[in-house]
Amino acid sequence: MQHTDHLSDRALYTALCEKGLREEAILPGTRSRTAAWFHDFIGSYGPEDMQIFHRYYETPESRARHLAEYPNEKIPPRESPPFSRDWRVPQGPF
Repeated sequence: MQHTDHLSDRALYTALCEKGLREEAILPGTRSRTAAWFHDFIGSYGPEDMQIFHRYYETPESRARHLAEYPNEKIPPRESPPFSRDWRVPQGPF
């Protein structure tokens, strides 16, 4: 899982039950020792999801590059996510 720190526990569990665990998954088979299920809670990276990404997850360097590339786009100010659970999720390699 990735990008869960902006969600409350209830919102995270709801998203898992309604979408994450019900989506079709393509698994690599039984021969892979590094196979894993992965879900990014930003979603489709559509306009609303990008606002969440800019607000909570984007690094200062990435924000600067984004603003240089799209100077007319308004992005929200950087905020610390209201929750801290992503550090508990395995980091890969996947």
